[in-house]
Amino acid sequence: MAINFNIDKTAANLLDEGDYILIFSDFESKIYKSGTEGLVLNFEVAEGQFQGKSVSLKLWPYSSEGGARMAQVRIAQIAKAKGLAGDLKGESYEDLLNGLVNSVVGAKVVIKEDAQYGSSNDIARFFDKSQVQVPKTTPKPPKAVQKPQEDTYEDDDLV
Repeated sequence: MAINFNIDKTAANLLDEGDYILIFSDFESKIYKSGTEGLVLNFEVAEGQFQGKSVSLKLWPYSSEGGARMAQVRIAQIAKAKGLAGDLKGESYEDLLNGLVNSVVGAKVVIKEDAQYGSSNDIARFFDKSQVQVPKTTPKPPKAVQKPQEDTYEDDDLV
């Protein structure tokens, strides 16, 4: 019997699908090998089992009208989840995103399968963080600390 020792390292780094409270930590403009310019929005899990793990959202606002529309929708979802109502105003996507950095939002995280690039997390939607039910982890009881036993002597034991 042959054993496959190839481990899918990507799968080990994925968040489980579900709702999370995320912090919008930062973003960057990126030009890919194809020449396409995009934005990568980086989030960090704020609570629960995966606290501290990262998940990113890629937007392609400069690639097409559809890409621009999707970027506007996703940025508006983040703003609404943060509690900002009305139209967002800014000279550029970067201006808008700068105003949203450090926002704490709820998000539906899913696993996206791609034949070429493998599995990855994606953010399906954003919503108010109060709608997230973070499972409470049961705290482990503290370990009993044993004091070292002191040697005791009776007066008769001393020489």
